[in-house]
Formats: sequence, structure tokens, C-alpha cells
Amino acid sequence: MASFKAYLNNNAPFLNARDKWQAAGSKRAAAQARWEAAKETDANYDSLLNAFKTAQEAERVAKVVKDAAEDKARTAYNKIEDEKKAKEQKKKDAVTQKSIDTVQAEVDKYTRAGLTVPADKQEELNSLKNKLGGGLTTTTTTTSPDAGTAGAATGTTPTQVGLEDFLKNLNDNPKAVNQVKSYLGITNLDGVLDYETISKIYSKEKEIETLVGIRGPIDRLTYYAQTKGTGTGAGGTSIDRSTNIFTDAEAIAVVQKLYKTLLNAEPTPDEQLKLAKKLQDAQKKNPVVIKAKTVNGVREAVTTGGLDPEDFLTDEIKKDPRYSKKKEQAFSTSRATLAATARANGLDLDKNFGSQVDDFLNRINNGEDIKNIQNIIRKQSRLFLPESVRNSIDADTDLTSALGIYVNDYAKSKGVSADQIDINEIIPLAVTDKGFAPISEFRKAKKKQAWWADSAEASEEVFQGIGQIFSNFGIMEI
Repeated sequence: MASFKAYLNNNAPFLNARDKWQAAGSKRAAAQARWEAAKETDANYDSLLNAFKTAQEAERVAKVVKDAAEDKARTAYNKIEDEKKAKEQKKKDAVTQKSIDTVQAEVDKYTRAGLTVPADKQEELNSLKNKLGGGLTTTTTTTSPDAGTAGAATGTTPTQVGLEDFLKNLNDNPKAVNQVKSYLGITNLDGVLDYETISKIYSKEKEIETLVGIRGPIDRLTYYAQTKGTGTGAGGTSIDRSTNIFTDAEAIAVVQKLYKTLLNAEPTPDEQLKLAKKLQDAQKKNPVVIKAKTVNGVREAVTTGGLDPEDFLTDEIKKDPRYSKKKEQAFSTSRATLAATARANGLDLDKNFGSQVDDFLNRINNGEDIKNIQNIIRKQSRLFLPESVRNSIDADTDLTSALGIYVNDYAKSKGVSADQIDINEIIPLAVTDKGFAPISEFRKAKKKQAWWADSAEASEEVFQGIGQIFSNFGIMEI
């Protein structure tokens, strides 16, 4: 697998954002040079200063967008690496499992005989089991250059074990307990997995749950290390306040996702920063609070506060006039689709459903599949058909399709296209109490319609009849 730097250099969104950032940097440098060269007494001094400030802010915005694109690329890269590592780990686990089966059989032999299992055998078995899934610290760390900036960034590709297994493995390893405690800012490094440590782990787990949908897979221990706090010690408070404030890149990632979903558009740099700041301010005002509580003699952590970042930003984006316009367009499109379905089943949407139409449109707008509503219309159109006919037509099939052979024949006789035929003209001729009429009977009934005598088909039959008469008398047609 190529390095992250190589992956990044082939990532179009990042390269585009980086180019814009570099271009903004060049503009800022030029504006800065012009301002520095000016004297405060110059007439254009203020305008040069304002131009420099504007260029400086544009560069900052461009960098935030570039960083967000880089984070998004890193998530995609890490996902590919994760899948690769997971496959490798699966192969290793298969080999380890074979060894476990062999040693387990030996251990079982001692147990069945009522003998004490040798310590070395039990240790070997435990050691092999701990290797499954990569053990406690199931993390592979790769270091790759951070394109566009100085220094290096660390990318982690986890094979994450469940929280319950993580705590079990941790409880058996005092050294690992102290490592985790140091990450969590706890100064009492006694190797004991106590309530304070577990409470903080659960708090971090909630943070990871919030971020994983945005950043992709997050390794537990790496996240602990990156968000290391200040310790409270053995006698510290039992309340853990976590503001869960997103970085600019994290907030912008959510903004971009919701703009695509709600507006089908890309937010401008200014829109991204404006909404990101609103989210960050809201997160500061609504911190997550985890407080120890005793219930029936059992200490447990109670979490309150916090906010859902997507819900918050969704409410903000819905204030955009474009959202209302898109909603109106969606309503118009849905109404047109339902009206076409009604016509295809011999109904008029407004006349036959009246006030129900608004309810239909709201249900669709709230996420219900439009096919459900179309089937309601189809079901209504079949109420007066014989039961045998109703039962023979699929729920999601229009009457114009079910009676297609009759519709096409009728349209051909009239000299028009099939979509110009009103299905209500077809039903009395094609449907009987016993079911669908034979096509020959349908055609006989069709010829009794008032319009048929004036049709081209009728004229053709007349000419054919005359021709037959001439033929019978041995007269050649002229």
C-alpha cells in the first residue's frame, strides 16, 4: 500500500484545496508587502491595510478547508489500511486458533482425568487466546509526512476490540491500566482498574461514538493519548466535564456532509467557518457532564448534557432560503409523480384524493418511500374492479400496464399514442365479471364505439371487404 503522502498526492479534492490555500498565501504575501512598503501618511494606507487583512483571513479560511480535505483523505486512507490489517489479522487468528485447539485438547485431557492443569499449559493457552484480534493494544501505527505543512502526522489503523473485552483484558494487566490512567490524566498509578478510571473510559467512549461517523475508525488508546487531560488524582472530583468541542476540520466535515444531504450543494468557505463556529459555540455552552451516582448501593456513571452536532447544524441549515426552495421543488416533483400515477390508473389526483394530497406530500418529505403512496392510489383505482381482476394485478403495477394489450390495440385504432388513451375507456371493454375479456371480444366491443366508424381502421376494413367481393366475382381491382 502506498504511503499516506503518495495517497494524498493523488487525492483531487485535497490537491484542489491545497492549491487554493497556496494561491491565497501568495495573495496575502503580496498584499502584506504592499502594506509594509506604505507609510502611514500615504493616502492609500488604510485601503492597503484592509486589503492585507482580507487576504490574511482568506488564507486562514483556505487553510481550514485544506485541513478538512486532508482529514477526509486521511479517513479514507486509514479505512483502506484498516481493511488490509483486518485481513492480515484474520489470517493470523486462523493460525493462532489452530494452536489454541491443540493446547485446549491437552488441557481438557487433564481436566477429564481430574488432574491439575500444568501452569505452563494454562499460561500457553491464555497467551494464545490473548493473541486473537491483536490483544489489548490492537493498533498498528504508521508515520507519514503531513503534506503541505512542516513536521509529521501519525496515522493509526486499529483492529478495535469491543469495550467489554477491552476492560476485561485491561483488568488483567496492571501495567496497561497505568498506561490508560496516565492517558486519562489520573495520577494515582496503582495498577487498579477502579471506578474513576472506568467512568473516564466510558466518557471517552461517548466522545469516540460522536466522532467516528465523521472521522472514520478511531483507535481507542490513540484517542486517549491525543486527548490526554489533567489528572484529578485518587481523591479528585467524581464529576467529569467534557465539552466535546470539535476542531475546525471536524465541524467543517459535518457542515459539508449536511449541505450535500439537505441542499445538494457545496458550502462556501465563509459558510463552512460560520456554521463551524456556531457549532463550536453551542458545544461550549452544552458540555457533557458525567457524574457518579449511587443506586441501590451500586456506583454508576450518569451522563447529562451535550448536543447532537448533526441535529444542531441541520436546524441551522434549514434556515437557508435554498432549503425552502429545494423543499418546494421536491413537493412539486412528488406531486407530478403522484398525478401521473393517478392518471395511469384512471383517477384525478386532486378530485379523487383532495386534502389527502398534502398529507401524501408531507409523508414523502419526511422520508416515506413515494412507492408506498403510489400503491395507495393504485389500490383506490381497483376498488370497483372484479375481485378476480384485482387479485391478478401486482400492487405496484398501473392499470395502463396491466391492460397494456388492450390499450395498445385501442390506441392503434384511434391513430394516437398509447399514453393519450384514458384507461377509463378501456376498462368497460376489457374487464368483465369473469375477468379479462379475450382480445377478440374486446375488438368486437371496440367497433361498437361511436368513434370507430370514422376511424382509418374502419375505412381499411371497408376497402378490404369490397376487394374481397370483387375477388369472389373474378373482377380485378383497378
